Amino acid sequence: MSSINKKFGLNSTALEEWLPWGGIIRPSIMKQKDGSLFSIIQYEPYSYYPDGALPFFSFRRGWVIWQEIQHTKAQGQKRYLVVCWNPFISASEYVGNSLHPRIKKSKVVDYFELEIQRILEAMSSLTSAKLLEYQEIMDVLSFALSHGDSHEVLPEVPLYMDALLSDDIDIKFGANNMYINGKHLYIVSLLVPWSTDKIYKGIASMTYRHSRRLICLGKKESKANLMKYSARWCPSRKVIKSMALDDILSRYNGYYTDSFQFALSEDDDFSFRKFFEHLLDSLGVNYIVQQYGLKETFWGSIPGLFLANSRPPIMGFSHISEFLEADELVHEAENNILDKAESTLVPTTVNVEQYFSSKQRGEPDVQA
Repeated sequence: MSSINKKFGLNSTALEEWLPWGGIIRPSIMKQKDGSLFSIIQYEPYSYYPDGALPFFSFRRGWVIWQEIQHTKAQGQKRYLVVCWNPFISASEYVGNSLHPRIKKSKVVDYFELEIQRILEAMSSLTSAKLLEYQEIMDVLSFALSHGDSHEVLPEVPLYMDALLSDDIDIKFGANNMYINGKHLYIVSLLVPWSTDKIYKGIASMTYRHSRRLICLGKKESKANLMKYSARWCPSRKVIKSMALDDILSRYNGYYTDSFQFALSEDDDFSFRKFFEHLLDSLGVNYIVQQYGLKETFWGSIPGLFLANSRPPIMGFSHISEFLEADELVHEAENNILDKAESTLVPTTVNVEQYFSSKQRGEPDVQA
């Protein structure tokens, strides 16, 4: 872990050295420098479907999924599901962590392409979805690095993506901060999955990324990991410990991260941070403003970069729609908290423009 922290720490000055992207070897597949592969599916928001209507993919160690939401005021939200596979290669003729048994090492790209098609078909049965190719992949990755400030055109030979996509982006690292093309990178991590509709409404005028990531683990490995992590919990209260651990694991388990990211100009920096944290407080959201962990959180949010920010605790989801937070997937207990926030604190329909304009007029915080 110390070597990873060093790798993604203050000394990360040559951006292309830390990006794993290699080349687009097939229209929809990026092969990374470590041999891993990923593809990106763009999809439209959809409503929650009963569990029985959803196919199940038995993701295991070596598989990582990201939900990447990229937003600008002009274009609105674009939603992506990034699926990455790091095939475990050994002396055996077969790969050790395919979702189906006995996949030969010589067939990893063919196999991954088939799995992505299966996932695309499953997504297409729920909502409008398409598999991104070539320039579309580059556009998503470029936005993830620059927050829309950079755009690179696909070269004739789509290799050396690490250098190409980072060449025109100026990222400076401080002790506990980062600047992207002169803008301060502000990252807020949500500590538990949370319904985000009202957060999105509040920041509809902003450019932002919202990144969720799940580093997948198998069922047995997940249980062993959770038991080790919680070994010292409630040593004399087994019933309480059992209640605390109940329902943490599910069908999709792994190390989960969730962050909102903004590149803020000097003029907007303080006022927007104050507004956004005020909004989260009004909704009762559990969050942390990243400082010490800002750089590693940023790196771990970048599609394909699964080494950074990979630490416990483990979390489980019953299906991909729960991870992607389909529109109607809002729990009753959470609704009660949101209703209370609306009635007693700050109306969650207030957006950043309304908040700033009221402050410029010298008005107090908007009250319900």
